[in-house]
Amino acid sequence: MLSFMSAMEEAQAIAMKEAQAAGIAHTKATNDKTYRGRKPSCTEEQVHQIMEMFDSGTGVNQITRDIGLNKFAVSRITRNPTEALAKLYKWKEEIMKRILEALSVVLSANAASATKSLYWIT
Repeated sequence: MLSFMSAMEEAQAIAMKEAQAAGIAHTKATNDKTYRGRKPSCTEEQVHQIMEMFDSGTGVNQITRDIGLNKFAVSRITRNPTEALAKLYKWKEEIMKRILEALSVVLSANAASATKSLYWIT
């Protein structure tokens, strides 16, 4: 009985992972700006600092200690700094887009309430 339940749980977990992967693939195929992946763990300044230290001969472990990032993140950045910067810019672009959308909603809501106030005043 327990083995059957664990097998069902495992099958359900596999099905959920496959469905998630299919959804991500569909979203990426439809619009490449929609799915951004996970949030970057570093800033643009940190990427530049990591590359300067790495180019001067500092090892990944020392860079990790000095900057305070995960060793795997530092290794990923040193392997391909262009890709790391591209991901950062993609996130910045999305954040700016959301801020502008929120501002437009707030401004339009204020304009609508101001119009209502003027209507009741006149």
